[in-house]
Amino acid sequence: MHKSRLPIKTFSEQKRLGGRASILGWQLFIISCLLILSPFVQANTPSVNSISIGVLAYKGKAQTLSQWMPTAKYLSDKMPAYQFQIVPLTLEEINQAIHKDHLNFVLTNPGHYIQLQVKNGATRIVTFKARYMNHVLTHFGTVIFTRKNEHLNTIESLKGHTIAAVGEEAFGGFQLARKVFLDHKIDIFKDLNVEWLGFPQADIVRYVLSGKADAGIVRTGVLEKMANKKDISLSQFQIVAQKKSHAIPFVHSSSLYPEWPFSSLPKTDIGLAKKVAIALLEMPQNSIPALASDGAGWTIPSDYQPVREVLKELYIAPYALSEFDVDVFWQLYHYWIVMVLFTFLVSVLVILFILKTNRKLLQAKQEIVNQRDQLAVTIQQRTAELVESNKSLQLDIESRIQSEKTINDGCEFLQALYNVSTRLDLTGKQKLQSILDLTRQYLGVESAILSRFDQQAFNLCIYSSSKEVNTAPCALAYGKQAIAEHKVVIYNGVEPWQTYIALPVFISDHSGCLFEFVTETQDHKNSLEQEALSEFDLRILNILAFWASNEIIRIDNEDLDQSQRVIRQQQFLELTSREREVLKLVVDGEPNKVIARLLSISPKTVELHRANLLRKTHSSSTIQLVKQAVLSGIVTPT
Repeated sequence: MHKSRLPIKTFSEQKRLGGRASILGWQLFIISCLLILSPFVQANTPSVNSISIGVLAYKGKAQTLSQWMPTAKYLSDKMPAYQFQIVPLTLEEINQAIHKDHLNFVLTNPGHYIQLQVKNGATRIVTFKARYMNHVLTHFGTVIFTRKNEHLNTIESLKGHTIAAVGEEAFGGFQLARKVFLDHKIDIFKDLNVEWLGFPQADIVRYVLSGKADAGIVRTGVLEKMANKKDISLSQFQIVAQKKSHAIPFVHSSSLYPEWPFSSLPKTDIGLAKKVAIALLEMPQNSIPALASDGAGWTIPSDYQPVREVLKELYIAPYALSEFDVDVFWQLYHYWIVMVLFTFLVSVLVILFILKTNRKLLQAKQEIVNQRDQLAVTIQQRTAELVESNKSLQLDIESRIQSEKTINDGCEFLQALYNVSTRLDLTGKQKLQSILDLTRQYLGVESAILSRFDQQAFNLCIYSSSKEVNTAPCALAYGKQAIAEHKVVIYNGVEPWQTYIALPVFISDHSGCLFEFVTETQDHKNSLEQEALSEFDLRILNILAFWASNEIIRIDNEDLDQSQRVIRQQQFLELTSREREVLKLVVDGEPNKVIARLLSISPKTVELHRANLLRKTHSSSTIQLVKQAVLSGIVTPT
């Protein structure tokens, strides 16, 4: 919450005013009193050669008038054609006087000068040099102070407390201190209770000393000058965020910035401004006007860019985040606006002339544009048609590629089946195992089972799996369905399998074998998942069934021949070695005489052995004897 308080005119202040007047003489005192009573009369009724200098009265109007009247007299003496007068004003009063064109020059703080420079076109011509004892000062800052023996010795400790200041627009008396708080991540308006006391700043010091505020903000030098006059003792205060610098002999809490500028306003004659600048620069350091102003004369204009940066950082006018000000914008850019408008008007006239003289050309151009647009539309339509055609062609190509891949895979599978079926080094069961493995891989399932059935009684024959554990699931219900319906049965997503395929192969009306292809796990990549077997796949399975049935028949025949061979071999177990020799020669087709000669026996003995062979093998003739001997594997013909 911000509080306001009018400046207090105390007895001590009047005493100081009288002391200052005695130094300058009674005549100056009388003139000051008259000007205090009517400062705006002089400003509002200027003579032809009357020059008004508005001065920010941060020490109070009476003291400001006493401080700067000698300077006005000095300028009047230097330029007899002009009568210079001092007009002590507050910040708001300076702005109003400038708006009414009542001022020619302004002496104010640097922050206010930047505002006047941007908004009113003020131009600095010299910078004030302050004096303190034997020191000449061209920079100043701000002081943040509290009473001694308080626990408020840091910026952070002041949060939530009351702080007194001149006003929100005071550069050294508030804005620089606000930047110090902001550098410590503290918003002085949100985190502290600010009380505005106005000028003079000595009242702020007394206000804090009386305990009405916890801390105060004043311009550098205020505390030291009050201490020199015995109004206070510096030991009564402590400085918050104190900085050390050899540039000024005052305690300070902020960085240092250039002293006050003496500025001319736009309506002031440039020649007069130059004469005033030269006169002020020539002012002796120890002259009466310099001493009366507590200064040491004037110097060339300082660089006020650091002040500008402070205002930008604090978003203070003229850099405040406010609504668009037309007057300020016009004052800043009216030359550019006039130039742009003039250029715009000339450009419009030229464009109109060109449009008038080239109307036919534009019409012809429009016709060309229309034809081009029509052509573009036609091209776009044709392009769209080609895109659709390309899409259809691409889909057809992809379909053909997929079909070709399927056919290639099927051909490779058939070739592999053929290679297995023609291998002579494999038994029938080994061939079936290979065929089962190839089919499982082709269909992309986990397990494949080949079972024999007879009257729907199942016996596991061969098993193939991609798993390490060889467990053979056998779906009797689904297998019986496939056998009963004489067709391939396919199930997807039926517990406990993700995929199940049953392929019956009939050898007779009631016997045959059953192929089962299953996938159990959900993570297995099944090529048949959620889709039926294609016509090509069914043809492949039919070929598989044909080969498997032939292979099973061959295996069954081999088993039958093997059993008959064993029986035949048993018939030849009782033969003697001589009878075996005779049998070998009989199988080779040798006559009895040749056999007798080869074995060194008589032909009758050969006939006797042949008779015994027919009797022991239960053969009715020599031809049957030879056939049984060859089929049993006892004798191999040469």
